[in-house]
Amino acid sequence: MDGVGSILDVGGGTGAFSFPLARRGFDVTHVDFSPAMLTLAREKALDKGNIRFVEANAADLSEFDDLSFDLILAMDGAISFAGTQAERALKECCRVTRSTLITTVSPLSSFVPRWVAASRRCMESSSRPLTP
Repeated sequence: MDGVGSILDVGGGTGAFSFPLARRGFDVTHVDFSPAMLTLAREKALDKGNIRFVEANAADLSEFDDLSFDLILAMDGAISFAGTQAERALKECCRVTRSTLITTVSPLSSFVPRWVAASRRCMESSSRPLTP
């Protein structure tokens, strides 16, 4: 992935995406809301020095400055199950990315229509192009 050095994995769980990316040499920040998930991820990451673990809510990424990461991954749970804070979580992901946001939502989630609308607003209000 040309031009990508730093990655934020929002809702990283036990590291399904974080660890393969770290093995490929990316600097990964692994965020999860669950202390239990972070404990499991830390145990699995004993030999991976380029991962930083952060306990945070996807709807409040205030620990990170604007445009902090080249790539944001928000795969399913971080957005789908954020409840009433789902749109805020998506906005926070947009705020901290320099260029690319990859996100998915569960088709079982009632959030899908709101996710589509929020994604459009996020992309339209951004002064920089985001990869759809």
